[in-house]
Amino acid sequence: IDEAEHDAGKMMNLLYTSFPAFRDGGNYLDKQVFFMKKAQILIGDIDRTFPIPIGKLTNTEKLTACADYRLPQLMRHLGILKYSEDLSTIIDSRKILEKDSSYEIEIRGSTIKVNEEIRKILEGKFSQSIKAIDVNDFLWISAKGTENMKPYHLVRTTMY
Repeated sequence: IDEAEHDAGKMMNLLYTSFPAFRDGGNYLDKQVFFMKKAQILIGDIDRTFPIPIGKLTNTEKLTACADYRLPQLMRHLGILKYSEDLSTIIDSRKILEKDSSYEIEIRGSTIKVNEEIRKILEGKFSQSIKAIDVNDFLWISAKGTENMKPYHLVRTTMY
């Protein structure tokens, strides 16, 4: 935390370079993409859980949704994330998607995008700053309590 100067972005970079378990990304259309789910959860938890001087990090507004399996499942259930017919068939039949496949990366990227759109709507409605990580956490908790949802996508990975 001290080495990152209490900055969420610098902490993300340190976690990525220092710990292989935090290197969450892949290639999509010949471009490298990063999701950093575990790193963002850790940083968000430190910020919210620990008092100053450990917690209360700067630049936490730059954290995004923690793209995993639960958020897109809930978003699909609510009708705010739609899959192609082919992808729906794969997920509903509980077939395993290949890690870093275009389907997996598109699901994770779309989850972040939808989370960001929800954040913007809430900011406009309540006229106050709302962090993407807070929307993420609310949705994740909501997904745990929601019944009768279609299956979530399956991927063999340690990233989520």
